[in-house]
Order: sequence, then structure tokens, then C-alpha cells
Amino acid sequence: MSTVRIFVVEDEGIEAMDIKRTLESFGYNVPCVMSSGEEVIKKAIEHKPDLILMDIALKGEITGIEVASDIKELDIPVIYLTSLSDESTVKKALLTEPYAYLLKPFDVIELRFTVELALFKHETNKKLRESEKSYRTLSENLPGIVYRVFLRRNWEMHFFNDMVMEMTGYLPEELKHGEVCSIDPLIIPKDREYVVKTVENSIESRESFEVEYRIKHKNGSVRYFQERGQPVYGDDGKPLYIDGVILDITKTHYYKLELEKSYKSLKTTFNAIGECMCFVDADGTLKQCNLAMESFLGKSSQEFLGKKCWEVVHGVSEPVEDCPVVRMWKSRKRESLEISIDDKWYKLIADPIFDESGELTGAVHIIADITQRKRTLRDLQASILEKEITSQVAMKLVGVTSTREIYMVTGNAIKELLPDSYVIVSGISPDEKNVRIMEILGPNHFLNKLTTILGIDPYKMEFTVEDISIEDLKKHRSEVLTEYKGGLYDLTLKKIPKPICRMIEKIFHVVEVYSIRFSFEGRHFGGVSIALLKNQPIEHKEVIETIVHQASIAIRRSRAEEAIKESLKEKEVLLREIHHRVKNNMQIVSSLLNLQTQYVEGEETQNVLKESQNRVKSMAMLHEKLYQSTDLIHIKFDDYIKRLVSDLFYSYDVHEQIKPVIDVVDVKLNIETALPCGLIISELVSNSLKHAFPSGGKGEVQVLLQADDHGYILTVSDNGVGLPENLDYKNAKSLGLQLVYNLVKQLDGVIELDRSHGAKFIIKFNELEYKERI
Repeated sequence: MSTVRIFVVEDEGIEAMDIKRTLESFGYNVPCVMSSGEEVIKKAIEHKPDLILMDIALKGEITGIEVASDIKELDIPVIYLTSLSDESTVKKALLTEPYAYLLKPFDVIELRFTVELALFKHETNKKLRESEKSYRTLSENLPGIVYRVFLRRNWEMHFFNDMVMEMTGYLPEELKHGEVCSIDPLIIPKDREYVVKTVENSIESRESFEVEYRIKHKNGSVRYFQERGQPVYGDDGKPLYIDGVILDITKTHYYKLELEKSYKSLKTTFNAIGECMCFVDADGTLKQCNLAMESFLGKSSQEFLGKKCWEVVHGVSEPVEDCPVVRMWKSRKRESLEISIDDKWYKLIADPIFDESGELTGAVHIIADITQRKRTLRDLQASILEKEITSQVAMKLVGVTSTREIYMVTGNAIKELLPDSYVIVSGISPDEKNVRIMEILGPNHFLNKLTTILGIDPYKMEFTVEDISIEDLKKHRSEVLTEYKGGLYDLTLKKIPKPICRMIEKIFHVVEVYSIRFSFEGRHFGGVSIALLKNQPIEHKEVIETIVHQASIAIRRSRAEEAIKESLKEKEVLLREIHHRVKNNMQIVSSLLNLQTQYVEGEETQNVLKESQNRVKSMAMLHEKLYQSTDLIHIKFDDYIKRLVSDLFYSYDVHEQIKPVIDVVDVKLNIETALPCGLIISELVSNSLKHAFPSGGKGEVQVLLQADDHGYILTVSDNGVGLPENLDYKNAKSLGLQLVYNLVKQLDGVIELDRSHGAKFIIKFNELEYKERI
């Protein structure tokens, strides 16, 4: 049995039962039959049947029409079954919107189809209402005006939501123009023709349309709208209406304008960038490039956009490992590569581009011309190298005294500046008569090959200056780097046959030869020659000239020092000879005095001669020490004192009874100081040996020499009988003490006498400075 429940409302009982059985025979459920309107209302509210078959004339005070009116909100379909067919009753019944109106008597089949049709219509209306409700909900939440334009009603516009007021500032009723409601009057006149034409084309082509236009808002501002619509056609193929939506794109429009402005600005900037730039996608396809890239490639972008970057940049059909874009795919970070094209340097850079999810979507490919930077870096490195080498050469030349070593330092420095060249250093003899090769610098083993070609060791080659022509000599004496147009033939002063010179140039790939001379104040000391290979420019020219000039000064200084040393050596030999002759002459005088003592009578005379002999011997000994010393100016004074005292003891033959005590600091004194000191010591020691120990008495004689912050302290003492109390040593009549006192004054010193234990002379002095006597 069907689940459809139908109420039957009929005041005639037999007829009601017949209708019930008939409906049940159709498969419907008839839960109850009623005859009064009040009961119908109550049961309908309680059970909400699917359909009510109801007579208009009922028992009670309420008619069927009134019942239908009262339960209308319950949305229960009603079919009237009545015998009343007057126009007045029918009109009242139709106001309640019944689903059917059957006049009695009715046919069973008619009843069946009427019921089925009413149920179907109710279900359809129910779904339609639900659909309209959903559509209404959707339209109310759309950010635009949802509308329907009835084409057969003068294009009247019906709005389905409340966005009209928000988007135009007008209420729908304010947009009515006569009987027609539309926003068409708000469209800017310049845009209206285009909008109308677009819609008409859509209707004609039976396709949806999309159009953008401007409207004037109620507040006077201009708004930008985007409208999308779809024409709907009837069964006759004619258009019925258009359903569509209108969106306010004012903000989007201005955003778009700003975006276009920014794009133009960025494009201008992009094209203004001097470096070549392009964008590639994830597979290396060129998507966009700037004008610099077009200029670099010599093509318009249309010729290479869409091609792979390695095809355009590297000229190959497959990716290459060195390509920065290929390496970037693997590393997912910036990659670069420096390449050289036609004497220019370029840096290829690929910077990855990622989307929000971290996916690699492409790259920015940059080709930067780094030629100037490379040149600047090269010049900077060259400048640093030049300064380092110039400084090193200057430092080395300061400490160099050998001319040959100067040649070697110069050659090595120039070779370091021009490592791929051949450097030949030639020297000239001090008398400027002969020229010979001092240094040859080049690749390993080249010297052996050169010797084989020449048939002689280049270091053994020598040229006579007299055999050189004045013209060639001028070339060889240039103080700036000068090119030899004749190559090695000119360089070798045409002393080596031209064919051999040309063979050497070919074997060693020499294409240019330059030379510069060592010269200073008109003197010439040789020169430096440089043989350059193919494609090798002459670089560091000014530095090379500076180095050669420094070397020229050093050679001049070295030659001068050698001359001075030779002169000093000659003077030293002469001075040693003088000291030696003086010593020998004094020795002769001493010998003569010794011989004289054998021919005089009287002890006093003999003593005078002996004392004179000792004085001469002390001076002779001093000159002996001088010509034996290293500098001929200073003598080792401690050795001198020891030998002097020893000779005095030997002279007086007192070794058995008197003991010498000598304590002298290790010191060297010049002849100005040593000579008076030696005579003072000789006089005081002789005096002690003669007078301190009479009658063969024993004792000791001390000679001390100490140094302090103020100078030297010389002490000569004995522990003998001492000097007489009435003896004034400063005004003594004896020659010995007079000599001592005057020699102390010569030393600018002071003398003291201590008589407490024998005789003790204390003399304080400083070393005298040499006084020129000429």
C-alpha cells in the first residue's frame, strides 16, 4: 500500500465511503473520513496528510473554502469535490489556490488522474520552493547584484538580492523608469553602446557574455562593474530572459591600474639595467629578457624567447654541466660561471625562484660584463706586485755590496714581473772597455739549447766597447726601455750572424726585444735586455725603468765603495808600515841607549840611560801593538800593560824579590790615550822597582785599571817603604814624577797619592778624542 495519506471530507456518508474505497483501490491510505470543517482543521494540524479531498458544503458552521483558507499555511494540497458550479462559489474557491476542482458526479479515472496530478504538482512546487530558497540564500551571499532581465517585458530587470543599494547607492524602486526597473541609465554614456552591443551579440550567438563598464554612483563617484550573463530561450527558440551577476570591480580595477603602472615601471627599470637579464622557467626555457640581453645576443627577443637558455647562450642543443642554470637545478642555490668571449669577460649567474610551497619554478639568469672589473683587479694585482718587487729590490740593494749580486737581484726582479719572458743582464767592466753577459733568465734547460746553437757558453762571450759603432752604442745606453727593431741581431751588436739570431728567435718564439742601460751621472755599467714571446705585451715599463735606475745607483755606490775600500786598504798597509818603521826606529834608539850604558861611568848616568831606554821601549811597544791591531787606531790595553810591566821587571831583574800584580779590564784604547797611560805606568812601576824595596827587600807592585760610569781609574801601588813625607810629587825635581804629573794633565785627568801603605798613585781619566793635527 502507498504511504500517501489522503483525508476525505464529505457530509454525505455513503458518498464518502465510496470515495474512500475508490482511493484505497488506487493504493492510497485514507486514515479517516470527516464531515465537519472544525474536525478537518484539528486533524490536519495533528496528522498533516498528503492530500485533502473536500466538499465545499460541510456540516457545521465552516465551509470547505474556509477550511482550505485556514490550513493554507500547512502547505497541504486541497481538491474540491462539489456539485456547486456557480460562478460566485468557483471564484471564492480559486482564491484558496486549490490543486483541482471536480464537479459531482465525477468519473473514477478522472478522480485518479486528478489526485495523481495534484500530488505531483505539490511535490514539484515543494522542490521548486526549496530550490528558490537555496538560490535566494546563494544570491544574498554573493558579492554582487544577482538579476534576471525579462526580454519580452521591455528588458525589465528583477533583482534577487539586496546588493543594488550597496553597489549603486539606489533602492530598486529608485531605479524604476516608468514600468521598467534597470541600472542601464547609470552606465556612463561612452560605455553604454559597447555594453548593449555585447549583450545583443550574446543573445544572437546563444553564448554567455562578460562585459566591463562604468556607472555613476548616487554619491557622484564612478564605479567599475563587471557583468556576466547567460541568455535563456523558450521552446519556440526565442529569448525569454537573461540571468546574470554584476560585480563591483572598482578596487580591482585600480589595483590593476597600479599593477600595470608598476609593471611598466618595472619593465622600464628592467630594460634600463645595463646587465643582461632574463627569466627562465623550471626546464630552462627563456620567458622574458631585457634590452641589454637582446643587444648582447644581437637578436630581438622574439627570435629566442621560448628556446632553452643553453641553446641561446652556449650554442648547444643539450644542457652542459658548467651551465649555471643546470648546476642551480641540482644545488637549488645561486650558481655562477665566468667565461671569456672576444677579449671580454662575462659572469653568468643563475638565481633560483621558488613558489610559496618551496617548489623551484624558474630562475633569474644574469650575464654581467666583468671585463672592467677584471682589468681593475689585474691592474691592482699588478700594482701590488710592482710595489712589492720595487720594495724588495730597494731593500736588497741597500745591503748588497757586490756588483754581480746587484745584477742578479735586478734580473730576478724583472723576471718576476715578466715570468714568460727571457731576461739578459749584461755588465760592463769598471774601465768601460768590455761588455759581458752576467745573467740569463728563462725557462728550464733553455740555456743548454742556446749554448748548442751558439757553439759557446753565453757567459763566456765578451764584446769590446771600441768595436761598437756610435749609433749602436747610443741604443745600448738608453735610460728608458727601447725596442730593438732588428731583434737579437741589434741586441748582440751585430756580433752574432743574423741567420743565427733569426734561428734563435724562431726556436724560442721571440717576437720583440727591449733594452735599458744601467747608468748614473754619465757612467755606464751594463744593461738589461728583455725578449718577449708572441702575444706578450711589454708590461710594468715604468717599474722596470725604476728598478734599473735603483740598480744603477747601487752599482755606482758599489763601485765607489770598492774604490774606497781599495784606497783604505792601501792606506792601511801604508799606516802599518809607518807604525812598523816607527817601532823599528825606536828599537834602534833603545839599542843605542843600551850600548851607550856600556861606555859611561857612574851609576846615576847609567840609570838615566836605562830609564830613557824603558821610555822608548814603552812607546816602541805601543806602535808594535798598533800595526798588529785590526783598525790601526785602538790597541788591546790589557795585553799592552801586561807586556810592559813584564819587560820592566825583566829590565830591573827583580823577579825574585818583587811580585807583579796586574788586574786590568778588557778594554781597547786609542793611541791618544794609550801612549800617555803607557808612559805613566812605565814611570811609576820603574820608580817602585828602584826605590820601594831597598837592600833587596821583598814585596809586590800592583797595576790596576778599572772602568766606571765616569771613565777609567788607574792605580799603581807598592807595599814598600813609601815616599818621603816632605816630597811634593806635584812639584818634584825628579824627571819621572814631573813626567807623570804632566802626562796626567795631558789626559785631562786627576792624580791622588795614598801614603798609608807604601806608595799608591790613583789616576782618574777619560779616553781622549782624536785631535786633527793637519
